[in-house]
Amino acid sequence: MNTEMFIYESIQDALITAVVFMLMYHFWRKIKKKKIWIIEDSSIDIDLFRLRLKLDPEQFDVQYLTSATMLAQKMLKLQKPDAVLVDYFLGNSVKGDKVVAFCDNNSIPSILVTGYDGEIAGMRERIIRKTNDDSFYRAVETWVKKVTQHV
Repeated sequence: MNTEMFIYESIQDALITAVVFMLMYHFWRKIKKKKIWIIEDSSIDIDLFRLRLKLDPEQFDVQYLTSATMLAQKMLKLQKPDAVLVDYFLGNSVKGDKVVAFCDNNSIPSILVTGYDGEIAGMRERIIRKTNDDSFYRAVETWVKKVTQHV
C-alpha cells in the first residue's frame, strides 16, 4: 500500500506542477512585451513614428531598423520579432516586398508601410499607405494589436 500511495502522490505532484507551469507560461506570454521592428531608412519617418505612434511601452518594445540587412543580422543572433513593419523603398537594393516574403518564410507577421501609390505585385492586402494624418498611425496600431493579439 505504501508504494501505491507514493506513486499516486508523485503523479499528483507532477500533474499539479504541469498545470502551474502551463498557467505561468500562459500569463508570461500575455504580459511579455511584444517586439515590433519597424524597418525604415528615412530618419524623418522614424521620428514621425516615434512621435505619433501610440503603442503602450508596457506592452510593446518598438525598435527601428534602418535596413533589411539589420533585420537579417538580428535574426542571425536568434532574435525574432513578434511583428515587422517595413517601408517599400529602402535605401539599398532590397525592396520591402522581399522583406515581407522573408518574414512569411520565417512565420513573422509583416506588412508594408509606404507612401508609394503604385501597384506592388502580391501585396494588395499587405499595405498600409502612409498619409500625413493620424489615420495612418491608428491603422498601424490596429494592425500591430491584431497580429500580436493585444486587441
